[in-house]
Amino acid sequence: DSSYIFSKYKIPDEPQINYLSHNLPAPDYDETGLIGREVEEKTLKNLCLKQNISVISVIGEGGIGKTALTLKVAYDLLYDPNKPFDSVIWISSKTTKITFTEISEIKDAITSSIDIISNIAYDLSGVQAESLEAGLDEIRSYLQNFKIALFIDNLETILDDNIRKLVEDIGIGSKIIFTSRIGLGAYEHPLKLSGIDEKNATRFLRTLSSIRSVTELERVPEEILLNYVKRMNCNPSYIKWFVSCVQSGKT
Repeated sequence: DSSYIFSKYKIPDEPQINYLSHNLPAPDYDETGLIGREVEEKTLKNLCLKQNISVISVIGEGGIGKTALTLKVAYDLLYDPNKPFDSVIWISSKTTKITFTEISEIKDAITSSIDIISNIAYDLSGVQAESLEAGLDEIRSYLQNFKIALFIDNLETILDDNIRKLVEDIGIGSKIIFTSRIGLGAYEHPLKLSGIDEKNATRFLRTLSSIRSVTELERVPEEILLNYVKRMNCNPSYIKWFVSCVQSGKT
C-alpha cells in the first residue's frame, strides 16, 4: 500500500544543482577507482586552481596513468561546489587503444592540430569554424571571456605551431591542461608522473583480479605479485593489460 509509505516518510526534493557544461568521457579506471595517485591528484587540482598558472602539462611514459589522473581531476573540478570554472572541455588525440591481446586503431581519431582546434571550437560554441584562424579566434574569445578548463589528452601526436599559438594568449581564470610524453617547453608548469608505488601496484593488481574474478591472480601470495609489478615498472596500464591477458587465457 503506497499510501502507507507516503504517510510515514517524506521523499526529499532533489537539490537544484546548476551542472556545468562539459563533454567528459567515462573514466577508464571505473572498475577499481584511481589507486595510488592521491598525492598527484591533489597537486594537479591545486595547480588548476592557482591564478598565476595558465598552462599545465602532465608528462610521463605511455601507460603511466596520465589520462586517468587528468580525467579524475577534470571530474573533481566539474563537481567542485565552489564552481571554479564555467565549462570543462575534454579533447583526445589518441589514435590507438589496448585490447586484451593487441593494440588497435581508434576509428575517426583526431590526427592533426587543425582537427583538434576545430573540435575545441565546436565544443565551446556549437558552431563549426570555417577556417583554422576562425577556430583559434573562437577559442581565444571563450578562454578570455569565460573561465574554461580545457583538457587536451595525448598532445604529442598533434604538437606544432598551431598548438603553441593556442596557449600563448589565455584569459585570466582559464586553464589548458594537457597530457603528453613531451612538454611544450617554456609555456607550461609540468607535473611529471612515474609508476605508482609498489604497495599500491600490488593492491591494484589484486583488486582488479578480484573484481574480474581472475582467480589465478587473486589468490597469488603477495611476494609473487610484488615480483610481477616490479617487472612491469609499477605501470598501471601494463598491470591492467597483464590481468586482461590472464583473464582472456591467451598468450
